[in-house]
Amino acid sequence: MLIKSIRRFESFRSKAYQDAKGVWTIGYGHTVKVKEGDTVTRKEAEKLLRDDLKTCEDYVNSLGVCRNEQCRFDALTDFAYNCGIESLRSSTLLKYIVEGRKEEEIREEFMKWIFSGKRKLRGLAFRRRWEADRFFGRSTPISLWEKIAFVLAGRVARSI
Repeated sequence: MLIKSIRRFESFRSKAYQDAKGVWTIGYGHTVKVKEGDTVTRKEAEKLLRDDLKTCEDYVNSLGVCRNEQCRFDALTDFAYNCGIESLRSSTLLKYIVEGRKEEEIREEFMKWIFSGKRKLRGLAFRRRWEADRFFGRSTPISLWEKIAFVLAGRVARSI
């Protein structure tokens, strides 16, 4: 489920582009050593995604906060993939999870991560809501995925 969700959030891009922060990105959100003019096939992008994701999964596993719950693991791994491991490591979000804070407080922390610079991004708001819902064991309806794909891709979503 997680890798499928990340594909939906990131959308495939065969040509390098600059994200909202100006970081060169390719495939399904891969940013390491990407430069203008780079291209990838879907197969190459899939390998990059899996390699990048493995690093995030290993970090989340090392935290010991998922209590063998796939939903928590998925939410935190997606957050680490999108925001970066260091962002998760130093976040109040992680601090609150470790402390066992109330759901409302943890959800609030997820929603603080919806900005790129000072700009609030709708796609990040959708993603953080999904992560918060997933963390607490709730699922997001497929109709919302279609809206997310439409917003993030900037075009009519193909069948998901």
